[in-house]
Amino acid sequence: MGKVVLFAVLTLDGCLADKPGEVRREIEEIRETAHPLSENTPLTLLSGWVKESPSHCVHLIEAATETADTINILLRMRRIDEIIFCTLPVISGKSNRLFRLPLPESLWALEETKVRKGGYVRTVYRRHDPEN
Repeated sequence: MGKVVLFAVLTLDGCLADKPGEVRREIEEIRETAHPLSENTPLTLLSGWVKESPSHCVHLIEAATETADTINILLRMRRIDEIIFCTLPVISGKSNRLFRLPLPESLWALEETKVRKGGYVRTVYRRHDPEN
């Protein structure tokens, strides 16, 4: 079974941010082998795609203004398996936030944290389901 990965570049105050050059290189590496998802992805078919995919298969959705609603729906459906945050050392003060309420409570396990060149922090979280 494959997995659904959310890649998001956020500011310290949780707003969507433009990808600086270093972050663009990271996402390009992931894109090379991932199956892209967008705001037009038929979410009713996604579960089947993930279930039928080999375990190394990644279905990637990138956080952007256009995909924010889809991402929030996927979180409500508990369809995102991994979140990669690149947090920029900036407070934007804008209201272009990725996460929109209400979202269900969910548990995530921290898998990796790295401070990258340029001062941003890359963190990887995997969904933690205590029932499994």
